[in-house]
Amino acid sequence: MKSTSIKIHIQNIGECQKCGLIITRFVGNISDYGLNLTYTDDPRECDILIIVGCLLRTQMNSLIQFWKEMPKHSQTISFGNCGSELQKLFNLNNNELKNLTIYKDDLAEIIPIDYFVEGCPPELESLIEFFKNISV
Repeated sequence: MKSTSIKIHIQNIGECQKCGLIITRFVGNISDYGLNLTYTDDPRECDILIIVGCLLRTQMNSLIQFWKEMPKHSQTISFGNCGSELQKLFNLNNNELKNLTIYKDDLAEIIPIDYFVEGCPPELESLIEFFKNISV
């Protein structure tokens, strides 16, 4: 990994809190894992965008806008099954929920995804290992 800090942004697009708990543990202990990561809310500074959850219709435009403003070298991670075709939890056909439910079954149909970290929720260790092996 580079000696300069990798800037990450975590965007919750509608998750059930299982992945949120893993992400919170990860962010709260970054230095304990020997990772040189910092958090940013500025898309122009973002090296890695971590997307957590199913793509809710209410979150789609803000996700796309953030991604479009990121540098071209940036990478995108879909964290958990909800961002892939593996998700089924929130794919509801209830008319009352249609404005909230996911837009597509696979997040990669909306923006390019460089890495999928599978699981419901994924193991914390798989996220740590990913960042130990990443080069941006």
